[in-house]
Amino acid sequence: QILGENDLTPDILQANERHRLDANYDELVFELVSTPQYGLILEKGNDMSVTSLTSFTQADINSNRVFYLNKRHNKQSNLTDGFHVRLRNQYYQLDEIYPVVITVKATELEIVNTGFTIIEGGKQNITSDKLFATAPEGHSITFYVGEHPIDGDLILQRTPSSPEVKHPQFFSPADIKSGYISYRHNHTECPMDNFQFHVYAIPDNTNLPTLYFLGLVNITVDLINDHTPFEKRNEVLNVVEGTSRAITTDYLKYEDDDYGYNTDNLLYQAKLDFYAGGEICLRDKCVGDRETFEWHQRDMNGDLIYHHKQSELPFKAAFLLLNVSDGRYYVDSGIFIIVIND
Repeated sequence: QILGENDLTPDILQANERHRLDANYDELVFELVSTPQYGLILEKGNDMSVTSLTSFTQADINSNRVFYLNKRHNKQSNLTDGFHVRLRNQYYQLDEIYPVVITVKATELEIVNTGFTIIEGGKQNITSDKLFATAPEGHSITFYVGEHPIDGDLILQRTPSSPEVKHPQFFSPADIKSGYISYRHNHTECPMDNFQFHVYAIPDNTNLPTLYFLGLVNITVDLINDHTPFEKRNEVLNVVEGTSRAITTDYLKYEDDDYGYNTDNLLYQAKLDFYAGGEICLRDKCVGDRETFEWHQRDMNGDLIYHHKQSELPFKAAFLLLNVSDGRYYVDSGIFIIVIND
């Protein structure tokens, strides 16, 4: 069958109950056994929303609520697609599986949908080179937002003095051309966002078809380093007098909420401005009192060692002052070292 409007009509698919003049079409259910290769079977809502279907009734078909949407959106040529259904009512299910063949006519809608990139926490106008639609003369175009962004807000503001309308349900091509539609990111640490849109090209007279398109605008988020490292663990390091002890993340550990940041790269900087009768060594490099020393969190896996030296001096404890940095932010920290007599 040819779906010029993409609707499934009674001319294409219809079922009746034998020996019943008062058939209840709500009880005649078509279940999808296979789905179209290039499209979707959808149901129109009263609010212009659409829902993907796995089954539908004869009443849905009779009310023009069920339609096929071609995801390929090829303007240049027709396309053949299809799906299979099985029929049942409240008492019985038929064994037969029925094929439905669809010839989709080339659409007359022109869609621009390139997506865009935004910096984390930024705001950007959605311009006509990123999202737009045109239709043949005699049609009025409306954009309907089916699913709003998760990590940001669509905003409609038609004048600088008018209030922002968050999560607008409808907007027009004129709103896009005038710069009234924008997207504002909410600083969520996620590299992608999106929103679903529908384009309705409504004819000015009933002799022209209604044109329709469903799409997804993909938004790439350039994440920035905007979170400060924070302490996850800080335990006292007990060292037996005259021995050594590894400073590991079991005793001191920091984390960072920036998306994708590898906490192994956190930098620790210490100035050994105390006397605890010892030195700190990273593999073959050692420093003692009043020297600056640095290492990364990835080094705290057994390679960072505190060596205590036997001494008659009374100092048996110290606090090692630290700065911890992710490359942009610094936080003060430290670790207690307690020397225990054997």
